[in-house]
Amino acid sequence: YDSMASMHNGDFEYTGEAYWVSRPNNNAESAGAKNDSVGQDGEWYGYIDHLEEGDASLYQGIKLYDSQTYQFTAKVQSSGAACRMFVRDLNTQELIASKEFSNTEWAQVSWSFEVPETGNYQVGIERGEAVDGWARIDSVSVGSDDIYNQSIFTSQQPDTFDKGHAELGTRFSAKVSGAITK
Repeated sequence: YDSMASMHNGDFEYTGEAYWVSRPNNNAESAGAKNDSVGQDGEWYGYIDHLEEGDASLYQGIKLYDSQTYQFTAKVQSSGAACRMFVRDLNTQELIASKEFSNTEWAQVSWSFEVPETGNYQVGIERGEAVDGWARIDSVSVGSDDIYNQSIFTSQQPDTFDKGHAELGTRFSAKVSGAITK
């Protein structure tokens, strides 16, 4: 089955870990979401911890398309350990792209990647080369200009125009975070 085509609950504010998969190591408390105040935006954030006990990861499954450049953006923080943001093929578990981070203060990290073929991928954080410590993630988005820079306007024109009263506008609902122009 195809994964979702966009990230959901990237800020963890909708019931913490909803839409996220936590893969703990030997310690059951090594991956998940918390709502204690550690300087993050909002109340909730995702985390991996107890990395001295093995790999831990936190990710979402997302359907990505070949021939598109994606932007992975998140606020991340670590204990100083070199953890990583990653994109992994869901079926083969092959690491497709990654970006290390070791900043001890919250920082927004953004980087671009492409996938070799259309399919399901895991997108999130993992231990990487860290042998101990922890990492946190918040305000996550993955998008492509090809997907998100879309217009609702077409080349259609009305056949006639009534000079009476008219209501002008378009109602819509956004399925993902983003910006609306014009």
